[in-house]
Formats: sequence, structure tokens, C-alpha cells
Amino acid sequence: MPGPETSSHTNREAQHGPAAGAAAGFQLAGAGWREQVTQQGAAFLRVLQEHDFQPDVVGAKACNLAKLRERLPEWILVPRSVALPFGTFEAVLADAVNADVAQQLAALDEQLAGIAGSKAAAKDAAAAAAAFNGTGNGAAAGAEGGAVPAAALLARARQLVETQLKPPASLQQLVHAALLKAGLLKGNGSSNSSSSNSSSSNSSSS
Repeated sequence: MPGPETSSHTNREAQHGPAAGAAAGFQLAGAGWREQVTQQGAAFLRVLQEHDFQPDVVGAKACNLAKLRERLPEWILVPRSVALPFGTFEAVLADAVNADVAQQLAALDEQLAGIAGSKAAAKDAAAAAAAFNGTGNGAAAGAEGGAVPAAALLARARQLVETQLKPPASLQQLVHAALLKAGLLKGNGSSNSSSSNSSSSNSSSS
């Protein structure tokens, strides 16, 4: 006989379909979440309950755990979770609190794009020279150009994200409310020991 959690999943699917919540909230088509983040910016921020998980919205681990909980008997404990959907990083970056970080990352991105363009041009020129000379060494040498500055720029970008990116207050409130709704926090905000971790997606895409 199915447990109460299994029954609730079954009833929800009978009424709305397994991905009704996610479909209504995201209306995804391919990379649709990218378009939504571009249009909505920080207003895109949301935290999903397990019944809204689907492969084009959250990561595989979150989806698989949610499916596993639906199929196993209640006495086999599987961690419950909430999830931050794809696009959360971009939406956090679009919030006013991270305007300076976003500006610095955009500048780094431009520099990286310039290096990539220079490397591609150098590689093409080296390949043409190698073909003219009848050797293949020029292409390999040209492909190495710019490796050190690119690595330094990427390291700076990671440092900015790790040390200066701030979670908007609205996201913190959304996460807290979602954890309470999922039963992952008690009413006073402390962790519920009978439940497990929350999961997030990346990001991204970062």
C-alpha cells in the first residue's frame, strides 16, 4: 500500500501531470530559461519544490532523487530537497547588489573574447604557414598563444564570484520559505534532522 508521500505524488500527477508546475512556471523551449533571465533579470529568481523538477530546469541529481522518492516505499529514506533552477547565477548577477561584480565580469569576458579571437587568428595563420612549408608544427605552436593571460583572467573571474558575489535578500527569503514548505526547516528556522540537504543548479551554467 503506498505511503502518504507516494499518494500525494500520484494525486498531483493525476490532477496536473508530473511537470505541470515547472511547465507553468517556466514554459521552457530549448534554452528558454536563458531568454527569461535576459527579460526578467533578478525578477527571475525562484526556488523549486520537488514536484517542479524536470531535466531542462534543474540538474540531474535533483531530478533523479525526486524520481527515486516517488518510486520507493516510505520506509526507505531518500533526501528531500528544493532546487535553484538553471539561470539562478545569471539572475543573481543581474541584481543591483551585484552591479559592480557584473561590470567586472563583463570586462573580463570581453578580454577573454579578445584572446580567443587572437588565438583563432594566430592558429589559422600558423596552419596556413605550416601547410605552405609542408609541416604541421606551426598550428600547434599558434594554438598555445595567450594561454597564460587567459588562465589569469579566468582565475580573477572565479575569485570575484567566490569572494564578492552576494545573494540578494529576495533570494534568501525565497530559499527560507521553500525550505519551510518542504519541511526541511522547522518553524524557528533550524534544520530538520529528519530531512536532508537542499540542492542547487549552475549554474552555470555559470
